[in-house]
Amino acid sequence: MYDAMDGKWQLNTDQYLVIHRVAIHSAHAGNGYASGLFNNVIDYIKQNRPDILSLRIDTHEDNVPMQHLIEKNGFTRVGTLFGVYRPEENSYVYELLTQG
Repeated sequence: MYDAMDGKWQLNTDQYLVIHRVAIHSAHAGNGYASGLFNNVIDYIKQNRPDILSLRIDTHEDNVPMQHLIEKNGFTRVGTLFGVYRPEENSYVYELLTQG
């Protein structure tokens, strides 16, 4: 999927982990659970997986709350995917370097 990305990775590596889906029930939205999840995953990777050099994630162009969450957790927007999930829709691609 990321082969079709219009953009450039911060680090050209095959030693990365992809976060594919984050979901919090609407009754619990706004309580910091997604932020806690991101913090725990990022901390775990940094402390226990020196072989993972990069975390990658993408989200739909209309999912502004997720874009904010991703950026708040230190990810950098590195590109755009066109029509991967649905024709004529864009997704934004982000990366976080985990080592160094």
